[in-house]
Amino acid sequence: MMVFHVAELRAYIFSFLRKEAYVSCDVCGLVCQWDTCGRLLVPTMTYGGQTVCRYCFMEQRWGEMQREQSRMVSEYL
Repeated sequence: MMVFHVAELRAYIFSFLRKEAYVSCDVCGLVCQWDTCGRLLVPTMTYGGQTVCRYCFMEQRWGEMQREQSRMVSEYL
């Protein structure tokens, strides 16, 4: 018997699968963790009510550092 040919059984099996991630990045949508007890796939940072993945956090932080450095250079000159 082919399990996936029975529509009711197929719907029952797929009802156990999660549709949305437990933790995902608010900026890029990257899935960071699927289950509450599962392993964290990508390190995250939560600040200001926003959860961001490591990559978006570093990208945002790098942009802030660049702006700060350019401001310091312009004040120096």
